Amino acid sequence: MKEEIELIEIDSEGEAKKYEFLGSPSIKINGKDIEKEKRDYPPLFGCRIYRNGENYTGVPPKYLILEAIEEEIKLK
Repeated sequence: MKEEIELIEIDSEGEAKKYEFLGSPSIKINGKDIEKEKRDYPPLFGCRIYRNGENYTGVPPKYLILEAIEEEIKLK
């Protein structure tokens, strides 16, 4: 099965609000951020960090992406 990937460049605080952007980089699957606990956070035009166990990283951990995909599959 082939799915569409849409890349959106956020260039302003207004666009961050419009797209409910949570900082760069962000990944959404079917409009939902991959980090469940941050889905209700206010939009942010800036950099983003992710928690990966005891560490922090500027790259979304693979497990968050996989969990978000599994969540969407279960909803179908």
